[in-house]
Amino acid sequence: MTINKLPKNQDKKLQILEHPLAKIAGKFEGEFWENTLLEIQNFRETEKQNINKTLDDK
Repeated sequence: MTINKLPKNQDKKLQILEHPLAKIAGKFEGEFWENTLLEIQNFRETEKQNINKTLDDK
């Protein structure tokens, strides 16, 4: 017979952050965080364009 039991240390739940940089961002102002996200987004768009261009050339 199997009994499902919850762990006794249920109070100590780890908070999962939505974004890996969110923990660091809490130490800075909102403007810095927004600029960081924009830089990441621009970098990803540039990478997508480069990959698509490379694939189209083949």
